[in-house]
Amino acid sequence: MTGAGPSAALPRVLLMTGAGPSAAPPRVPLLLAPAWGPGAPSRCCASLPRWLAVAMSLIALAAALTGPLRAQDPASSADHPPGNVNELTLAGLQPGRSRIPDAVARWGAHWRHPTRDESDIYVWCDARRRLQIQLEAQGSARRIDVVTVERLLGAPPPDCTTTLPANVARTGRGVRLGDTAERLKAVYGKPFFTGPSSWHGREVNFIVFNFSWAGDDVPQILESSFDAGSLVKMTLSANYY
Repeated sequence: MTGAGPSAALPRVLLMTGAGPSAAPPRVPLLLAPAWGPGAPSRCCASLPRWLAVAMSLIALAAALTGPLRAQDPASSADHPPGNVNELTLAGLQPGRSRIPDAVARWGAHWRHPTRDESDIYVWCDARRRLQIQLEAQGSARRIDVVTVERLLGAPPPDCTTTLPANVARTGRGVRLGDTAERLKAVYGKPFFTGPSSWHGREVNFIVFNFSWAGDDVPQILESSFDAGSLVKMTLSANYY
């Protein structure tokens, strides 16, 4: 880059780029902007050589475009508290990947639909263990979107005839029905939400973990309900709210 002489000042260059996920769309780099005031170069000498201006424009544009992409890295999301981990499976199934035939292979064909109109919901019920598993599936492939495990409250229904494995009501990281809220948070970290909710007419403590920071191809939400300090229901969903 050359100026009008040995003592000529260099022109100032202003580059406008994005600053993160919440920044406005990157502006076109502003080049060839002469400075004004004492000591500024004369207008005849304020412009850059054409080849250098083009090169700097391309570099600035690349920085503006790649900056927001880096900011969208799920691991750096504001929804990811430091130290939090995500969950992939509940009852041995992964929402978004597992299918109803996978569940039938595990627990047999002793399932039922809650009602005739709820053909997308499959329920396995074990009266002896007082345990129920509910799956929500979609499409002809019957891909599972939601897995729910919960304790039965009250008398089991007449068709509650499935025999489920003893360790089925647990997540892939080992949290199971009967655990405490402290155990849940020790495994997954800081909750996305904590507050009161209702479970079969009883007020329970409701804790939600948001896993959207881990990417779109993994389960997004883990919901847990605690009755009198004991974990009575868990739901793992492939979809964010």
